[in-house]
Amino acid sequence: MTATTEPASSGPPPGDAALTVDIVRDLARSAAQNAVRDAVAEAARDTAEQAAKTAVRDVLERLGFDTTDTRATRQDADWLRDARLRSADPEYQRDRMFLRNQRLAHEQIMPIFRRTAIGLVVGAAATATWLGLREMLSS
Repeated sequence: MTATTEPASSGPPPGDAALTVDIVRDLARSAAQNAVRDAVAEAARDTAEQAAKTAVRDVLERLGFDTTDTRATRQDADWLRDARLRSADPEYQRDRMFLRNQRLAHEQIMPIFRRTAIGLVVGAAATATWLGLREMLSS
């Protein structure tokens, strides 16, 4: 077994030095461009995320939700969803129509009831007055 020794290389040959500097410069430029692109993308993503959060918060506040209390906001949203689902139920709609008819009947009956009650009070007062006068005149 013969050992061959190769001369130790201390770097690229002298003709390749300019090439190596160009490669390093290109790599550095590419790395800088990638870093800038990543920073811009991250800033754009953060800005878009913040704008979306602000827009959603503004819409919820205009609809009357309390955005400072996420639990209450979630409960309000759940209630609205349940109300929407209930309102689509035909049985619920019939119940609402029944209640509406009850209200309309009540509105029609109340003036008649008031007139009757006032008539009874006036009639009772007139009767009491008449009976009092008759008793007073007969004695």
